[in-house]
Amino acid sequence: MKSGRNPEGWRLKTPTKNIVIRNCEIRDGHQLLAVGSELSGGIENIYVNNCTVLPNEKLMHLLFIKTNERMGGYVKNIYFSKIKAQNVKEGILGIDTDVLYQWRNLVPTKVKKLTPITNVYLSHIKAEVGQFVSKINGNPELPIQTIRLKDVHLKKTTSTAIQNKYVNDFSYTNSDKSE
Repeated sequence: MKSGRNPEGWRLKTPTKNIVIRNCEIRDGHQLLAVGSELSGGIENIYVNNCTVLPNEKLMHLLFIKTNERMGGYVKNIYFSKIKAQNVKEGILGIDTDVLYQWRNLVPTKVKKLTPITNVYLSHIKAEVGQFVSKINGNPELPIQTIRLKDVHLKKTTSTAIQNKYVNDFSYTNSDKSE
């Protein structure tokens, strides 16, 4: 999911918003939903409900939000509920605010515009195997705000279940954290 890139996205100020994805079977792909990294116009009010990742498919994440210090824009009000998967290569929730890929050393940062990320809610999520439940790499200058995981179950983790940094107001409740 994208909404514009750098100066063009800032100038047009056209967010991607009010999107509903429901009752889907996921057959292939990298993520169930990827947000960014081109999100300079902003992304808000995204609802994903009642989706199933088919057996033997291995997505990287169920939800992956990616941006960097050059994008600006914003991400707010993302809702995931009633999602089922067997295996995820990485984890259920991934957020990375430092995604520059090959551009990190090829093109200097001319204008620094951080992306505020707020209000991400996951509930009633079930997966069998993955590395982690949540891995969030926020920015120390603009920490991510308000992440809620409720009844999020990953039966077997191959790493530490919660790996978060630079996040304010994170909760993981009503979940069997030992799974």
